[in-house]
Amino acid sequence: MRASVLTERLREFVQREFPDVSLPQSAMFLPMYSLDFGELSSTAAVEIAKVLKLRAEIVAERVIEYVSRDVKADWRHDNGYIVCADVPTDILLSEVRESVSSAIEAMTEQPHHGRPSPCRVWCLIPDSTAPAYARMRVIARAALQGLLAVVYQGQANVCLFPCPEREVRSVADVALLFRQAIEWVIDNDSEVRRSVSLPDLPDRVSVWTTHHYHEKLDASFRESLMRMRRSNAAVVTMPDDGWLLSRDRALSEILEPRALRRVIQQLHRSDEWLRLLLHLASTTPSGDFDPAVALFEESASPLWNMRTLLERYGRFGSLLPMPVSVGDLPQLIQQVTAYRKLVLSGLFLPLYTARAILHNDVGAWCGAFERLAREGHAFINAPETRLSLAQNAESASCREIAAGLGFGLSCILPLVTEA
Repeated sequence: MRASVLTERLREFVQREFPDVSLPQSAMFLPMYSLDFGELSSTAAVEIAKVLKLRAEIVAERVIEYVSRDVKADWRHDNGYIVCADVPTDILLSEVRESVSSAIEAMTEQPHHGRPSPCRVWCLIPDSTAPAYARMRVIARAALQGLLAVVYQGQANVCLFPCPEREVRSVADVALLFRQAIEWVIDNDSEVRRSVSLPDLPDRVSVWTTHHYHEKLDASFRESLMRMRRSNAAVVTMPDDGWLLSRDRALSEILEPRALRRVIQQLHRSDEWLRLLLHLASTTPSGDFDPAVALFEESASPLWNMRTLLERYGRFGSLLPMPVSVGDLPQLIQQVTAYRKLVLSGLFLPLYTARAILHNDVGAWCGAFERLAREGHAFINAPETRLSLAQNAESASCREIAAGLGFGLSCILPLVTEA
């Protein structure tokens, strides 16, 4: 498949100006998570500067000068990171096509005996170094990565340490593993555990824990984990304290172990535990977090919001059927203007999902998932959209917005229906 225009121009520039530098695919132009700051970004200048001991800002200016000759967009660089916004629609769609192809290739890579290597996720559950609710939230992020791998790759190996590693092949498997880990945290709230042992792993592993717990672990383990990171054998993620910890004492009553126990004692079925999983993993900071909300599906769950959005989208009926594939996009979308962030959220969702599975970008995936649901509802609630639905005749603009939304919903459909 032919590379996108931006990728071709970037490779041309590097080959001409820095022929001794080989850029990884991750340095190409990729969709940004925060669409308030730009739409596509590249780390090419940073990578080149790192190899050749140059200033990344100067390299970025040269890249922009070359690439912007053929791609008229809003270009800038930030500490060497190249960012563009208001990208022409045809180029945007070519980037989406390449991103989807790269995501599928990465998630179906077959390094061993002709079979894809399953995603391996380890969560080093903190001891009493972290409050119980913080431990539950780290577990949820790790379990969500395993859940995405199961839905889109068919299986995963998940270890919520100190529980043993297990192979999971279904949503119910993930829900059970998550339930056991959460119940273990509540039952062992005052535990002190500073020794961790990881086996020699043949494959790459995703590791989750917290900064505070990592600092308390014995030095030999931290050194071994650092070696794994340097050799690209491990991707280690420690969520930031702004999301993980609550500084508001007024919330202590709803976040204390007794209150948490009262919540989980009311959960029984797998779908109820999945609702709690997505609620714990959501972008809501712990300072605003109420675990009991998970008991009320319509209030708590990003999953419920997305399911409701799918039902409402179904009202488009024959005007725009589901699913929407990459091949459908050039015919459905000619110009992205209104609700641009909504359209981009839908178009970029496949790559966001691949990054969550392969690179631990679960928090950013949660933000994209929640943004798609939030802005999708806003679009359907808009008077002009409701009028189009009532008259059974969409405007061209409405149809293009719905196509971007439909593409994102098509991507997320396996998760929403299976969960």
